[in-house]
Amino acid sequence: MGNQSLWRPVRDALGDRFHRLSRRRCNNALYAQPEASPPGQRGRRRKCGNRLGSANDRVAEVRQQAKTYTVNLYGKRREVCAYAEVVMLKTRKRSVRVVWVFRKTQCAEQYKKIRALDAEIKAQDQRINRLCNANNLGKRFLDVPGVGPLTATIVAADIGDSGKGYKSSRDYAASLGVVPKQHSSTDKQHYLGISKRGNRYIRTLLIHGARAVLKKCTQKMDKLSLWLQTLVARRGFNKAAVALANKNARILWAMASNGNDYEALAA
Repeated sequence: MGNQSLWRPVRDALGDRFHRLSRRRCNNALYAQPEASPPGQRGRRRKCGNRLGSANDRVAEVRQQAKTYTVNLYGKRREVCAYAEVVMLKTRKRSVRVVWVFRKTQCAEQYKKIRALDAEIKAQDQRINRLCNANNLGKRFLDVPGVGPLTATIVAADIGDSGKGYKSSRDYAASLGVVPKQHSSTDKQHYLGISKRGNRYIRTLLIHGARAVLKKCTQKMDKLSLWLQTLVARRGFNKAAVALANKNARILWAMASNGNDYEALAA
């Protein structure tokens, strides 16, 4: 429909006894052939049958019924789907046989691959959720804002129930590289950017989770959200995200070492 190099090979395979719907007529209403009048019925015979809809409306319906043909298209052997039917147009006084041609492009194949990847990702997400819920520590980690099943599972496996031998929560946060580097001498302290040392994967998960919390903090009025709002206004979005990741790392270590549950700050 509207592509000569596309429908001409199909015409060679199906025969030339069909009409093309041009782009100008693609929105015209299509009608089925009128049914034969029963014997003895009076009155004028209907010129058209039931309304089938426009050509664009018929695309989704006939695509499922189309058959595959191998034709020589653009110098290569390609597969196209075609479906032929007899319809009537109000602009014509007789029935016409039209052919719907759908080319199997690379985009369709990529779409199938994307759908398969989406299904695989969904299955892996369900597997991670099962692993997280099976671990008592990881299940308790889910109460911390900005910590999802993936982060909770990784951190629970990293520090364990004993806190992995760190003396304090700051030591664990420093091992992940979410604390600022220092360049100090005597009584002068200079804080630089974060050290970015240690487990880069856990640090990335904590920061991404903190960014998700920051995007929603403007819609809440609890104590943590108010603190984040003032921090974003004072230091910027990215530094506030690192600060929340640092706080979450310390909270996770405290929950693992002390065995306590997360308690949200009262408003």
